[in-house]
Amino acid sequence: MEPTRIRYPSLLSGIVSAEEAATIVQDGMTVGMRDFRADNRDGLMAQAGLLNVRLPFQVDSTLRQKINDGEVSYVDHHISETAEQLRAGALPPIDVALIAAIAILSEGSIVPTMSVGPVLAVHANLNRFAETPTRVG
Repeated sequence: MEPTRIRYPSLLSGIVSAEEAATIVQDGMTVGMRDFRADNRDGLMAQAGLLNVRLPFQVDSTLRQKINDGEVSYVDHHISETAEQLRAGALPPIDVALIAAIAILSEGSIVPTMSVGPVLAVHANLNRFAETPTRVG
């Protein structure tokens, strides 16, 4: 997120490099992220052994093979069910969430790009919410 889109001044100090942000994620953590782009991110994570469970959809052939081979579990449900399953406790709490945002307003509110329902559920089900969010750049 560009610093000009962060209108809550105390959060500007939370901008870090992609490498530093990656150190937040530890083995066994549940990471919530929204990504509808058909790129090879899922495949790269599957190939590196970083995925244990994937939901609610997948489009990558490498990940699909890992799912078919039983190396990655897959939960096949409609994306609209994710938020409700999080709220109901049917999915594990999320340790780290990557939320695409247009801006962070002056009072600290996040303006998400889309998928507002899942974003609210993800935020509500985080194990902890960092006081200082990070920018991966």
